[in-house]
Amino acid sequence: MKTLGIMTLYETSERTYITAIASQAKHHGYQCFRFIPKNILPHNNEVNGELFNEVTEQWESTVFPLPELLYDRCFYQEDDHSKKCKVITNWLKKSGKTQFLGQGLPNKLEIYDALKHSRLAPYLLQSDPFTSAKSFIKQLKKQSPLVLKPVNGSQGIGIYVISIKGDSMIIKTDKGSKQIEQTLPIHKATVWLERLTKRYQYLIQPFLLLVDEQNRPFDLRVFLQKDANGEWQEQARAMRTGHENGIISNLSAGGTTSSYEHWLDSIPKSQKSFLQEELKEILIILPSIMESCFSTLFELGIDIGIDQEGGIWILDINSKPGRKLVLQTNPQLADVLYTSPFKYGDYLLSQRALAERK
Repeated sequence: MKTLGIMTLYETSERTYITAIASQAKHHGYQCFRFIPKNILPHNNEVNGELFNEVTEQWESTVFPLPELLYDRCFYQEDDHSKKCKVITNWLKKSGKTQFLGQGLPNKLEIYDALKHSRLAPYLLQSDPFTSAKSFIKQLKKQSPLVLKPVNGSQGIGIYVISIKGDSMIIKTDKGSKQIEQTLPIHKATVWLERLTKRYQYLIQPFLLLVDEQNRPFDLRVFLQKDANGEWQEQARAMRTGHENGIISNLSAGGTTSSYEHWLDSIPKSQKSFLQEELKEILIILPSIMESCFSTLFELGIDIGIDQEGGIWILDINSKPGRKLVLQTNPQLADVLYTSPFKYGDYLLSQRALAERK
Protein backbone atom coordinates (compact mmCIF):
# COMPACT_ATOMS: atom_id res chain seq x y z
CA MET A 1 0.00 0.00 0.00
CA LYS A 2 1.23 3.50 -0.84
CA THR A 3 1.95 5.90 2.02
CA LEU A 4 1.39 9.63 2.47
CA GLY A 5 2.78 11.58 5.40
CA ILE A 6 1.45 15.03 6.32
CA MET A 7 3.84 17.25 8.25
CA THR A 8 2.74 20.03 10.61
CA LEU A 9 4.57 22.04 13.26
CA TYR A 10 2.15 20.99 16.00
CA GLU A 11 -0.12 18.00 16.55
CA THR A 12 -3.21 20.23 16.60
CA SER A 13 -2.41 22.13 13.38
CA GLU A 14 -5.10 21.87 10.65
CA ARG A 15 -6.43 18.70 12.27
CA THR A 16 -9.87 18.92 10.63
CA TYR A 17 -8.42 19.38 7.14
CA ILE A 18 -5.82 16.64 7.56
CA THR A 19 -8.36 14.19 8.97
CA ALA A 20 -10.63 14.88 5.96
CA ILE A 21 -7.72 13.98 3.66
CA ALA A 22 -6.89 10.88 5.67
CA SER A 23 -10.48 9.64 5.48
CA GLN A 24 -10.09 9.42 1.69
CA ALA A 25 -6.78 7.53 1.77
CA LYS A 26 -8.13 3.97 1.57
CA HIS A 27 -10.15 4.82 -1.56
CA HIS A 28 -6.90 5.64 -3.36
CA GLY A 29 -4.77 2.79 -2.02
CA TYR A 30 -2.93 4.81 0.62
CA GLN A 31 -2.18 4.72 4.31
CA CYS A 32 -2.06 8.22 5.80
CA PHE A 33 0.25 9.42 8.56
CA ARG A 34 0.85 12.73 10.28
CA PHE A 35 3.90 13.90 12.21
CA ILE A 36 6.11 16.79 13.30
CA PRO A 37 9.42 16.98 11.37
CA LYS A 38 11.61 16.87 14.47
CA ASN A 39 10.05 13.51 15.39
CA ILE A 40 11.88 11.82 12.51
CA LEU A 41 14.45 9.30 13.79
CA PRO A 42 17.37 9.91 11.37
CA HIS A 43 19.41 6.82 12.36
CA ASN A 44 16.82 4.40 10.93
CA ASN A 45 14.54 6.61 8.77
CA GLU A 46 11.57 5.96 11.02
CA VAL A 47 9.07 8.47 12.35
CA ASN A 48 7.32 8.85 15.67
CA GLY A 49 3.85 10.11 14.77
CA GLU A 50 0.26 9.07 14.11
CA LEU A 51 -1.47 6.66 11.72
CA PHE A 52 -5.06 7.18 10.61
CA ASN A 53 -6.99 4.00 11.39
CA GLU A 54 -9.44 3.58 8.50
CA VAL A 55 -11.67 1.27 10.57
CA THR A 56 -12.09 3.44 13.68
CA GLU A 57 -11.45 6.67 11.75
CA GLN A 58 -9.18 7.82 14.57
CA TRP A 59 -5.52 8.81 14.75
CA GLU A 60 -3.29 6.35 16.61
CA SER A 61 0.23 6.95 17.92
CA THR A 62 2.81 4.71 16.29
CA VAL A 63 6.32 4.48 14.85
CA PHE A 64 6.47 3.98 11.08
CA PRO A 65 8.92 4.06 8.15
CA LEU A 66 9.34 7.37 6.36
CA PRO A 67 6.33 7.62 3.94
CA GLU A 68 6.84 7.54 0.17
CA LEU A 69 5.12 10.91 -0.24
CA LEU A 70 5.23 13.94 2.04
CA TYR A 71 2.80 16.86 2.19
CA ASP A 72 4.44 19.74 4.03
CA ARG A 73 1.84 21.86 5.85
CA CYS A 74 4.34 23.49 8.23
CA PHE A 75 4.07 27.26 8.48
CA TYR A 76 7.64 28.05 9.44
CA GLN A 77 8.31 31.22 11.42
CA GLU A 78 11.53 32.38 13.08
CA ASP A 79 11.05 30.74 16.49
CA ASP A 80 13.40 27.96 17.59
CA HIS A 81 10.89 25.15 17.02
CA SER A 82 10.22 26.30 13.45
CA LYS A 83 13.92 26.62 12.73
CA LYS A 84 14.66 23.09 13.95
CA CYS A 85 11.80 21.64 11.92
CA LYS A 86 12.83 23.58 8.81
CA VAL A 87 16.40 22.27 8.99
CA ILE A 88 15.08 18.71 9.12
CA THR A 89 12.65 19.35 6.26
CA ASN A 90 15.43 20.80 4.09
CA TRP A 91 17.61 17.78 4.88
CA LEU A 92 14.76 15.50 3.80
CA LYS A 93 14.32 17.38 0.52
CA LYS A 94 18.02 17.03 -0.31
CA SER A 95 18.28 13.39 0.82
CA GLY A 96 16.00 11.96 -1.86
CA LYS A 97 14.64 9.49 0.70
CA THR A 98 11.07 10.54 -0.06
CA GLN A 99 9.01 12.56 -2.54
CA PHE A 100 7.48 15.91 -1.56
CA LEU A 101 4.18 16.90 -3.18
CA GLY A 102 5.59 20.43 -3.40
CA GLN A 103 8.92 21.92 -2.43
CA GLY A 104 7.38 25.15 -1.16
CA LEU A 105 8.49 28.74 -1.71
CA PRO A 106 11.13 30.84 0.06
CA ASN A 107 10.44 34.11 1.86
CA LYS A 108 8.74 37.17 0.41
CA LEU A 109 11.96 39.00 -0.44
CA GLU A 110 13.36 36.06 -2.38
CA ILE A 111 10.10 35.75 -4.31
CA TYR A 112 10.20 39.48 -5.07
CA ASP A 113 13.82 39.24 -6.27
CA ALA A 114 12.85 36.36 -8.58
CA LEU A 115 9.89 38.24 -10.07
CA LYS A 116 11.31 41.76 -10.39
CA HIS A 117 13.21 40.86 -13.57
CA SER A 118 10.31 38.89 -15.09
CA ARG A 119 7.36 39.88 -17.27
CA LEU A 120 5.36 40.28 -14.06
CA ALA A 121 7.57 43.09 -12.70
CA PRO A 122 4.98 45.83 -13.46
CA TYR A 123 2.53 44.13 -11.07
CA LEU A 124 4.90 44.15 -8.09
CA LEU A 125 5.12 46.52 -5.15
CA GLN A 126 8.68 47.71 -4.52
CA SER A 127 9.99 45.59 -1.63
CA ASP A 128 13.18 46.39 0.27
CA PRO A 129 14.71 44.76 3.34
CA PHE A 130 14.46 46.67 6.60
CA THR A 131 18.07 47.44 7.54
CA SER A 132 17.87 49.95 10.39
CA ALA A 133 15.44 52.23 12.19
CA LYS A 134 17.49 55.26 11.10
CA SER A 135 17.25 54.47 7.37
CA PHE A 136 13.55 53.56 7.69
CA ILE A 137 12.71 56.89 9.33
CA LYS A 138 14.71 58.70 6.65
CA GLN A 139 12.68 56.90 3.98
CA LEU A 140 9.43 57.57 5.85
CA LYS A 141 10.10 61.33 5.81
CA LYS A 142 10.21 61.16 2.01
CA GLN A 143 7.34 58.70 1.51
CA SER A 144 4.60 58.27 4.10
CA PRO A 145 2.93 55.98 4.96
CA LEU A 146 5.00 52.82 4.51
CA VAL A 147 4.16 49.19 5.23
CA LEU A 148 6.30 46.86 7.34
CA LYS A 149 5.79 43.13 6.74
CA PRO A 150 7.52 40.07 8.21
CA VAL A 151 9.61 38.45 5.47
CA ASN A 152 8.41 35.02 6.64
CA GLY A 153 4.91 36.12 7.63
CA SER A 154 1.56 34.54 6.87
CA GLN A 155 -2.14 35.15 7.58
CA GLY A 156 -1.58 38.91 7.73
CA ILE A 157 0.12 38.66 11.13
CA GLY A 158 2.65 41.34 12.09
CA ILE A 159 1.84 43.85 9.32
CA TYR A 160 2.18 47.53 10.25
CA VAL A 161 1.19 50.71 8.43
CA ILE A 162 3.46 53.52 9.62
CA SER A 163 3.22 57.23 8.91
CA ILE A 164 5.00 60.29 10.20
CA LYS A 165 3.44 63.51 11.41
CA GLY A 166 5.71 66.25 12.68
CA ASP A 167 7.99 64.74 15.33
CA SER A 168 5.76 61.69 15.88
CA MET A 169 5.24 58.33 14.25
CA ILE A 170 1.76 56.82 13.91
CA ILE A 171 1.76 53.02 13.97
CA LYS A 172 -1.29 50.94 12.99
CA THR A 173 -1.81 47.19 12.96
CA ASP A 174 -4.76 44.79 12.86
CA LYS A 175 -5.09 42.27 15.69
CA GLY A 176 -7.96 39.94 14.91
CA SER A 177 -11.03 42.10 14.27
CA LYS A 178 -9.55 45.13 16.06
CA GLN A 179 -7.13 47.79 14.92
CA ILE A 180 -4.49 49.03 17.31
CA GLU A 181 -3.03 52.49 16.80
CA GLN A 182 -0.33 54.24 18.76
CA THR A 183 1.50 57.53 18.31
CA LEU A 184 5.10 57.71 19.50
CA PRO A 185 7.70 60.46 19.47
CA ILE A 186 10.47 59.67 16.99
CA HIS A 187 13.03 58.67 19.66
CA LYS A 188 10.61 56.17 21.22
CA ALA A 189 9.51 54.91 17.82
CA THR A 190 13.16 54.23 17.00
CA VAL A 191 13.45 51.98 20.05
CA TRP A 192 10.18 50.24 19.11
CA LEU A 193 11.40 49.60 15.54
CA GLU A 194 14.72 48.20 16.74
CA ARG A 195 12.97 45.89 19.19
CA LEU A 196 10.44 44.74 16.56
CA THR A 197 13.08 43.92 13.95
CA LYS A 198 15.72 42.48 16.27
CA ARG A 199 14.40 38.92 16.12
CA TYR A 200 12.35 38.88 12.91
CA GLN A 201 13.34 40.06 9.45
CA TYR A 202 11.02 42.65 7.89
CA LEU A 203 10.53 44.18 4.47
CA ILE A 204 9.35 47.67 3.51
CA GLN A 205 6.70 48.42 0.89
CA PRO A 206 4.84 51.57 -0.18
CA PHE A 207 1.30 51.84 1.14
CA LEU A 208 -1.47 51.35 -1.41
CA LEU A 209 -5.08 52.22 -0.68
CA LEU A 210 -6.83 49.00 -1.66
CA VAL A 211 -10.31 49.50 -0.22
CA ASP A 212 -13.94 49.26 -1.33
CA GLU A 213 -16.69 51.90 -1.09
CA GLN A 214 -17.09 51.21 2.66
CA ASN A 215 -13.35 51.78 3.21
CA ARG A 216 -12.80 48.07 3.86
CA PRO A 217 -9.55 46.46 2.66
CA PHE A 218 -10.20 43.86 -0.01
CA ASP A 219 -8.33 41.66 -2.46
CA LEU A 220 -8.81 38.73 -4.80
CA ARG A 221 -7.54 35.28 -3.76
CA VAL A 222 -7.01 32.72 -6.52
CA PHE A 223 -6.38 29.11 -5.53
CA LEU A 224 -4.41 26.93 -7.98
CA GLN A 225 -3.62 23.24 -7.63
CA LYS A 226 -2.09 20.54 -9.79
CA ASP A 227 -4.29 17.70 -11.04
CA ALA A 228 -3.75 13.97 -11.68
CA ASN A 229 -1.80 14.84 -14.86
CA GLY A 230 0.50 17.33 -13.16
CA GLU A 231 -1.25 20.29 -14.81
CA TRP A 232 -2.21 23.50 -13.02
CA GLN A 233 -5.94 23.97 -12.48
CA GLU A 234 -7.77 26.91 -10.95
CA GLN A 235 -9.93 25.55 -8.13
CA ALA A 236 -11.45 28.79 -6.90
CA ARG A 237 -11.31 32.56 -6.90
CA ALA A 238 -13.12 34.87 -4.51
CA MET A 239 -12.97 38.32 -2.98
CA ARG A 240 -11.73 38.73 0.59
CA THR A 241 -12.93 41.75 2.55
CA GLY A 242 -11.65 42.99 5.91
CA HIS A 243 -13.14 45.29 8.53
CA GLU A 244 -13.97 48.94 7.94
CA ASN A 245 -10.84 51.12 8.18
CA GLY A 246 -8.76 47.96 8.61
CA ILE A 247 -5.45 47.01 7.01
CA ILE A 248 -5.78 43.35 6.07
CA SER A 249 -8.47 41.18 4.48
CA ASN A 250 -7.24 37.77 5.68
CA LEU A 251 -9.93 35.32 6.74
CA SER A 252 -7.86 34.38 9.79
CA ALA A 253 -8.24 37.99 10.98
CA GLY A 254 -12.02 37.98 10.61
CA GLY A 255 -12.27 38.81 6.91
CA THR A 256 -15.17 37.55 4.83
CA THR A 257 -15.46 36.02 1.37
CA SER A 258 -17.77 36.97 -1.46
CA SER A 259 -18.32 36.06 -5.09
CA TYR A 260 -15.73 37.29 -7.57
CA GLU A 261 -18.37 37.26 -10.33
CA HIS A 262 -20.68 39.47 -8.27
CA TRP A 263 -17.86 41.96 -7.66
CA LEU A 264 -16.88 41.86 -11.34
CA ASP A 265 -20.41 42.82 -12.35
CA SER A 266 -20.17 45.91 -10.14
CA ILE A 267 -17.25 47.53 -11.99
CA PRO A 268 -17.33 49.45 -15.30
CA LYS A 269 -17.38 47.32 -18.44
CA SER A 270 -14.15 48.83 -19.80
CA GLN A 271 -12.32 48.08 -16.55
CA LYS A 272 -13.78 44.57 -16.48
CA SER A 273 -12.27 43.61 -19.84
CA PHE A 274 -8.83 44.97 -18.89
CA LEU A 275 -8.89 43.21 -15.54
CA GLN A 276 -9.85 39.84 -17.03
CA GLU A 277 -7.03 39.97 -19.58
CA GLU A 278 -4.43 41.03 -17.04
CA LEU A 279 -5.48 38.33 -14.57
CA LYS A 280 -5.38 35.68 -17.28
CA GLU A 281 -1.80 36.60 -18.14
CA ILE A 282 -0.67 36.63 -14.51
CA LEU A 283 -2.21 33.24 -13.72
CA ILE A 284 -0.66 31.61 -16.80
CA ILE A 285 2.83 33.02 -16.29
CA LEU A 286 3.29 33.09 -12.53
CA PRO A 287 3.29 29.33 -11.68
CA SER A 288 5.89 28.55 -14.36
CA ILE A 289 8.15 31.39 -13.18
CA MET A 290 7.91 30.17 -9.59
CA GLU A 291 8.83 26.62 -10.56
CA SER A 292 11.67 27.68 -12.87
CA CYS A 293 13.17 29.97 -10.20
CA PHE A 294 12.68 27.63 -7.26
CA SER A 295 11.34 24.08 -7.52
CA THR A 296 8.23 21.99 -8.15
CA LEU A 297 5.01 23.06 -6.45
CA PHE A 298 1.66 21.42 -5.74
CA GLU A 299 -0.58 24.40 -4.99
CA LEU A 300 -0.57 28.19 -4.87
CA GLY A 301 -2.67 30.89 -3.25
CA ILE A 302 -2.23 34.16 -5.16
CA ASP A 303 -3.46 37.43 -3.68
CA ILE A 304 -4.25 40.21 -6.14
CA GLY A 305 -4.88 43.81 -5.11
CA ILE A 306 -7.00 46.15 -7.25
CA ASP A 307 -6.49 49.86 -6.64
CA GLN A 308 -9.01 52.67 -7.11
CA GLU A 309 -7.74 53.36 -10.65
CA GLY A 310 -8.16 49.73 -11.65
CA GLY A 311 -4.46 48.92 -11.37
CA ILE A 312 -3.56 45.31 -10.51
CA TRP A 313 -0.93 44.30 -7.96
CA ILE A 314 0.46 40.93 -6.92
CA LEU A 315 0.32 41.21 -3.13
CA ASP A 316 1.37 37.75 -2.02
CA ILE A 317 2.13 34.26 -3.32
CA ASN A 318 1.59 31.40 -0.90
CA SER A 319 2.62 27.78 -1.52
CA LYS A 320 0.58 26.56 1.48
CA PRO A 321 -2.80 28.25 1.02
CA GLY A 322 -5.66 27.70 3.42
CA ARG A 323 -8.87 25.93 2.44
CA LYS A 324 -11.50 28.12 4.10
CA LEU A 325 -11.98 30.35 1.06
CA VAL A 326 -12.57 27.40 -1.28
CA LEU A 327 -14.96 25.64 1.09
CA GLN A 328 -16.95 28.82 1.75
CA THR A 329 -17.34 29.83 -1.89
CA ASN A 330 -17.34 26.41 -3.58
CA PRO A 331 -18.38 23.77 -0.99
CA GLN A 332 -18.94 21.28 -3.82
CA LEU A 333 -15.14 21.19 -4.25
CA ALA A 334 -14.57 19.59 -0.84
CA ASP A 335 -13.95 16.13 -2.31
CA VAL A 336 -11.53 17.60 -4.85
CA LEU A 337 -9.51 19.26 -2.06
CA TYR A 338 -9.38 16.12 0.06
CA THR A 339 -8.45 13.75 -2.77
CA SER A 340 -6.03 15.93 -4.77
CA PRO A 341 -2.95 15.01 -2.67
CA PHE A 342 -3.47 11.34 -3.61
CA LYS A 343 -4.19 12.01 -7.29
CA TYR A 344 -1.20 14.29 -7.74
CA GLY A 345 0.83 11.94 -5.54
CA ASP A 346 0.07 9.07 -7.93
CA TYR A 347 1.33 11.23 -10.80
CA LEU A 348 4.59 11.96 -8.97
CA LEU A 349 5.15 8.31 -8.10
CA SER A 350 4.53 7.25 -11.70
CA GLN A 351 6.97 9.89 -12.97
CA ARG A 352 9.55 8.73 -10.46
CA ALA A 353 9.11 5.10 -11.53
CA LEU A 354 9.57 6.09 -15.18
CA ALA A 355 12.76 7.99 -14.37
CA GLU A 356 14.17 5.02 -12.44
CA ARG A 357 13.52 2.65 -15.36
CA LYS A 358 15.47 4.83 -17.79
